[in-house]
Order: sequence, then C-alpha cells, then structure tokens
Amino acid sequence: MPDVSLAFTNVRAGREDAFNEWYDSDHLPQVLAADHMIGGRRLRVAIADDDLDHPYGFLALYDVESGQTVAASRSVIERRPPLTDDLDGTPASWWFEELGPRRAVDGAGDGPFDKLVVLTNAVPGEDDAFNAWYDQRHVPDLLEKIDGVVAAQRFRRADGVPFNKSCPWGYLALYDIPRGEARRALDSIVWSRAERAEAERAGREPQVPISPAMAEDRLSWWYTEIAPYVLAEALATR
Repeated sequence: MPDVSLAFTNVRAGREDAFNEWYDSDHLPQVLAADHMIGGRRLRVAIADDDLDHPYGFLALYDVESGQTVAASRSVIERRPPLTDDLDGTPASWWFEELGPRRAVDGAGDGPFDKLVVLTNAVPGEDDAFNAWYDQRHVPDLLEKIDGVVAAQRFRRADGVPFNKSCPWGYLALYDIPRGEARRALDSIVWSRAERAEAERAGREPQVPISPAMAEDRLSWWYTEIAPYVLAEALATR
C-alpha cells in the first residue's frame, strides 16, 4: 500500500475557477512527474458550517511509493513546481507513511468518496498504547457504529521529509465516506460524542470510547472529491 502526501491550499476570493484550472492542468501533473509519485486526486471542503474549523479550503491527496516519502519529497523540491498568484496564504504539504492496510466494510465499493481527515498525537510515551487502541478498537468502532464510514487507513508522520517541519501531527487517519454522505457521517459522530458523555456520567462503557493515550488536541477535516484520480503513469504516457 502507498504512503501519502497531503497538500492543503486556499484560494483568493473570486479566483476559484482559475485556481482549479491551474491545479488540474499544470500543478498536479508537475507534482506527479516527481520521482516515486503514484497518483493524486483533488478535494475541497465538504462541510462549511461556521462551527467547523477548516483552515484550508482545498486538499490534494497524493499516493507515494511505500518507503519513498523522503526521496519523493526531495524530488518535488528539486523540480520546484511554480505556484500561482491565485493562492491565498501559505500552503501546507505534509507527508505520512502507512501504518497498515486500508480496512473496509463489505460493499464499500471503489468510490468516489468524501474524506474525513483526522490528525492526532499520542500522549508522550504512550505511542504503543495509542496505536494498539486505534487499530484494535477505534477503527473497528467507527466502521461498525458510525453511519457512512465505509473504510479507514492509518498513517504516521514521515521522518526526514523537509516539508514536515511545519507538521505538528504525528498520526493521520483517512476515512472513506460515499460521496455526498459526509453530513450523515458527521451527525453520527456528533451522536457518538453525546452518547460517550452520557455513558461516562452513568459509569458505563461508551459505544465509541476514547483512549487516554490519545492527546486531547486533534483535528477532523471533511473533504469531497472535485476531480477524479490521476495516475502519474497515465500522464507520462500521454
């Protein structure tokens, strides 16, 4: 299974069409021309409610050959793909290595999917307990009990990648949700949080418990696909 690179961007008001044209026809192919890049897709924020913090409106999600994040990131830097003036603020590029294979429910299908991007850290010194809980309990809980979540895969921040100096998150989980179902999945997660608080007050086991090995600060960002997956190999043979 591949490693991943996440490129988060914002666009200046009124420039979305020009930005999307540049990204699809220019920037994405240039990034995919770097060594060890497999393919990529583009997404934008799926749920833009005022109570959800989404600091980046757009996400490009790239697949990278397993174990090659350092070499791939250096190849991207060497190529220096030019940026557009339509960008608003500084982009973020974070690179992660897979922790295990994608796990899916029966009938999950091949997409397209909305994506729930979850960024977390372990409590210092508790990485082993955190990963054991996440793999053995949390992912199965979400696949079984959260409406709309049909697949999940976990990653850890890649060491030695220059871009990752700006990444404060040690772990990434990507959840697949059938396109258009992000709101249903969010409502189910809100239910799980309320049920957990009620269970804790009652002194019983919650439906979706949270491990004390996970640091309190964490982020959940919701994106929906806006351009189909592009294989680097397909670009090279055009």
